Amino acid sequence: MSAGIVVESVSKTFRGGMVRALDGVSLSIAPGEVFGIIGPNGAGKTTLFGCLLGFLRPDAGGVTIDGHAPDDLEVRGATGYLPERLVMDRWMTGRDFLAYHHALARLPAHDRERDVEAAHARVGLEPEAARRPIRKYSRGMLQRRSGGRAGCSSTSRPPAWIRPGSCCSAGCCSSSRGTASRCC
Repeated sequence: MSAGIVVESVSKTFRGGMVRALDGVSLSIAPGEVFGIIGPNGAGKTTLFGCLLGFLRPDAGGVTIDGHAPDDLEVRGATGYLPERLVMDRWMTGRDFLAYHHALARLPAHDRERDVEAAHARVGLEPEAARRPIRKYSRGMLQRRSGGRAGCSSTSRPPAWIRPGSCCSAGCCSSSRGTASRCC
């Protein structure tokens, strides 16, 4: 992977075309470039990320990540995503939650315990927290747990979105209804 992120003339509407979230957005992010999305509510930031992650399909235009479609399994396996509000199975323990996501990432089962412990340590949660049900976590602990989950797909190193030299490092674009400009 080395082509970076390319967004070409992406448009996306909702409500049968009545709401235009993105209108001809084009940008490119080179591998290793730090890039962020800023703009007012309703500017299309979340919609753009939905397209970048392959959760939403543009009505027009296209997105590639290192020359692949965003929903390509190779891209998904190398991409970490931490949403603002992550829904967790609150009955699970913290350890069970990370072990489950480790398994979903198809990482070797024989490394699971070590990797889960490493993820806990990396986000600053005590071993006792790993044994506690998630429903008993504070908001700060939930946010840390989310960070551990995002990193659990690549526990020997930080996930792609925070690793220097990765094309998926986070992004910077001021957006006002589809107009993107670099602000780095």
